[in-house]
Amino acid sequence: MTSKLEPLRRRLDCGAAGRDHLRVCSILGMCVTSAVLILASRAEALVIGGFSALRANNVSLHQGTGATIAPTQSGVATAFPSATITSTDTLTPSYLSTVDVLIVTSIRQPATVAFPVTLSAAEQSALFDFVSNGGSALIFTENDSFNVNADAGNESFLDPFGLDSSGTGSSPAYPSSVHNPTVTNPTHPIVDNTFGFGAVTTPLFFAFGSFNNLGPNANELAHIGGPLNAPGIAVIERNALAPGSGAVILFSDTSPFFGNYVNAHNSQLLLSSIAYAAVPEPSTWTLVALGLLAMAPWMRRFRRAGLRDDA
Repeated sequence: MTSKLEPLRRRLDCGAAGRDHLRVCSILGMCVTSAVLILASRAEALVIGGFSALRANNVSLHQGTGATIAPTQSGVATAFPSATITSTDTLTPSYLSTVDVLIVTSIRQPATVAFPVTLSAAEQSALFDFVSNGGSALIFTENDSFNVNADAGNESFLDPFGLDSSGTGSSPAYPSSVHNPTVTNPTHPIVDNTFGFGAVTTPLFFAFGSFNNLGPNANELAHIGGPLNAPGIAVIERNALAPGSGAVILFSDTSPFFGNYVNAHNSQLLLSSIAYAAVPEPSTWTLVALGLLAMAPWMRRFRRAGLRDDA
């Protein structure tokens, strides 16, 4: 009788293999629980930042008013119901430390006339450091002729990342000043319906600019044809600026964000861009995977010990 109960006794007593198994299971449970909590907290605690009405007037996602910003405000609130939207008059390190995704434009519009927004040198530095440290940004620039200072405003947002913009897409070269940039990377998550907002095939630009230099880190996502013949949407991917740096999605027109051309495809483009900017860094999943790989030898050791006990 004793010999028949011995394997059961050894199982109940755990032994070295059993203790290792319990230890591994505990670690595994803590890793998985931590990963789930991290991902859940990021999803629920998403903070979208931008300029206040004082700085951007009606182009402020947080404080703008009127029919030209209302569709965007409604769309973002519906797509990201747990997100908090905040704003600031000035980009500072302290403000940006509270933000996950920053949305800024180089244009402000108090009424019917648009004016440029220009970043100071301190704001440029704060913006670059924000992205370098893991924050992500959506940057909307404009054509270079809507105001005498338009080009300076555009460049103040692009210079920190090495891009340049130029040109104005207007009639007669572009009938009614409207153009559909061609998506050149249709498998990119921003345009391929990865996030469930719909595939983006025909974004719509109005009185737009273009990027005549993408710099060392940006890649084209959509191309403007016609006389400008240059990128209209570009992406700086995560880790491109530095290990752990965030993503930057750049648009040479504000139509996907503000104005009378926020149509279905532009809304899909905007929401997918925010989702892409907000997703957890790949390092979160990498750490979990490495933890599982590290525990594999322990699991095999326990299994071999268990088989010997059954013999």
